[in-house]
Amino acid sequence: MPSWSELVGFLSYYGFTPESVTPLVVVGYVLYTLINRRLSQVKDRTDEIEKCVVELQGVLRNKYQLQFQQSVANKYGQAHSPIVLRPEFRRFIIEPGLADQIKAKLPALISLLKELNPQTGLDAQDFITGLILSDEINQYLDLTKYKQYLYEQGKTSEDAAGILALYLFETLIPELNLPESATE
Repeated sequence: MPSWSELVGFLSYYGFTPESVTPLVVVGYVLYTLINRRLSQVKDRTDEIEKCVVELQGVLRNKYQLQFQQSVANKYGQAHSPIVLRPEFRRFIIEPGLADQIKAKLPALISLLKELNPQTGLDAQDFITGLILSDEINQYLDLTKYKQYLYEQGKTSEDAAGILALYLFETLIPELNLPESATE
């Protein structure tokens, strides 16, 4: 290992003297500080942008869920509390065996819904809609035969989600034992 004086001599030989290096070190430190401060500001702004994006996604998801609920209620449902599946669409749930599968998974689905703590039937409808529109539904139900059956009947993915949503509304929401009215 070379001594300190040998190292200084070596660096001096190549032009690295304290007088020539000091300005570089000072400039380097100043640049480092400025760049680090700027990156910190950029990170703060990026965090703000990420928060805005998440909030915007939530607003758009809620708007889409409301439009979806209105669409399926008009297309497949009949007025009731909760909205129920019209009789002519029940076969799409029964024929491929989805009704039996839902009956078997009813405790798990009700438990999931109760964890979300809906205060009203509309809250429960929102949670069920969110579940159906996400991939999380696949953790509870195997929709393969159901979707294939609907495809063979000339229906779309939107039909599959809408029919399933209304069936789950009428099956799950009464099991939550929510208050009958807001005036109680």
